[in-house]
Amino acid sequence: MKVSELQVILESIVGDHGDHVEVRVAIQPSWPFEHEIGNVSAVESEGKTVLYIGEGKQIGTLPQIVQKDLLWAPWGP
Repeated sequence: MKVSELQVILESIVGDHGDHVEVRVAIQPSWPFEHEIGNVSAVESEGKTVLYIGEGKQIGTLPQIVQKDLLWAPWGP
Protein backbone atom coordinates (compact mmCIF):
# COMPACT_ATOMS: atom_id res chain seq x y z
CA MET A 1 0.00 0.00 0.00
CA LYS A 2 1.23 3.48 -0.83
CA VAL A 3 0.78 6.54 1.41
CA SER A 4 -1.61 8.02 -1.17
CA GLU A 5 -3.80 4.89 -1.01
CA LEU A 6 -3.88 5.06 2.79
CA GLN A 7 -4.67 8.76 2.58
CA VAL A 8 -7.72 8.07 0.35
CA ILE A 9 -9.02 5.48 2.84
CA LEU A 10 -8.48 7.81 5.80
CA GLU A 11 -10.12 10.77 4.01
CA SER A 12 -13.16 8.58 3.25
CA ILE A 13 -13.44 7.59 6.91
CA VAL A 14 -13.12 11.22 8.01
CA GLY A 15 -15.81 12.17 5.48
CA ASP A 16 -18.17 9.49 6.80
CA HIS A 17 -17.41 9.67 10.54
CA GLY A 18 -15.40 12.84 11.27
CA ASP A 19 -11.81 13.20 12.42
CA HIS A 20 -12.45 11.91 15.96
CA VAL A 21 -12.22 8.24 14.91
CA GLU A 22 -9.62 6.32 16.93
CA VAL A 23 -6.95 4.42 14.97
CA ARG A 24 -5.83 0.98 16.11
CA VAL A 25 -3.67 -1.82 14.72
CA ALA A 26 -5.03 -5.35 14.22
CA ILE A 27 -2.33 -8.01 14.50
CA GLN A 28 -1.88 -11.79 14.50
CA PRO A 29 -4.78 -13.28 12.49
CA SER A 30 -4.39 -16.66 14.21
CA TRP A 31 -4.48 -15.05 17.70
CA PRO A 32 -6.03 -11.64 17.01
CA PHE A 33 -5.35 -8.59 19.18
CA GLU A 34 -5.79 -4.86 18.82
CA HIS A 35 -3.11 -2.32 19.70
CA GLU A 36 -2.76 1.43 19.83
CA ILE A 37 -0.61 3.05 17.15
CA GLY A 38 2.97 3.38 18.35
CA ASN A 39 5.75 5.39 16.78
CA VAL A 40 5.73 6.14 13.06
CA SER A 41 8.94 6.27 11.03
CA ALA A 42 9.74 6.95 7.38
CA VAL A 43 13.16 5.62 6.37
CA GLU A 44 15.15 4.89 3.25
CA SER A 45 15.24 1.15 2.60
CA GLU A 46 16.56 -0.56 -0.52
CA GLY A 47 16.49 2.67 -2.52
CA LYS A 48 12.96 3.73 -1.59
CA THR A 49 11.23 5.43 1.31
CA VAL A 50 9.17 3.09 3.50
CA LEU A 51 6.70 4.21 6.17
CA TYR A 52 6.59 2.01 9.27
CA ILE A 53 3.73 2.18 11.77
CA GLY A 54 4.74 0.62 15.06
CA GLU A 55 2.37 -1.14 17.40
CA GLY A 56 1.73 0.53 20.72
CA LYS A 57 0.07 -0.68 23.89
CA GLN A 58 -2.11 -3.78 23.59
CA ILE A 59 -5.78 -2.94 24.09
CA GLY A 60 -7.22 -6.44 24.05
CA THR A 61 -8.63 -9.18 21.86
CA LEU A 62 -9.70 -8.04 18.41
CA PRO A 63 -13.52 -7.93 18.22
CA GLN A 64 -15.05 -10.68 16.05
CA ILE A 65 -16.79 -8.14 13.81
CA VAL A 66 -13.37 -6.72 12.91
CA GLN A 67 -11.90 -10.19 12.34
CA LYS A 68 -14.77 -10.91 9.96
CA ASP A 69 -14.35 -7.60 8.13
CA LEU A 70 -10.61 -8.28 7.71
CA LEU A 71 -11.43 -11.78 6.39
CA TRP A 72 -9.43 -13.44 9.19
CA ALA A 73 -10.18 -17.05 10.17
CA PRO A 74 -12.56 -18.56 10.94
CA TRP A 75 -14.50 -16.09 8.78
CA GLY A 76 -11.96 -15.67 6.02
CA PRO A 77 -11.71 -17.46 2.70
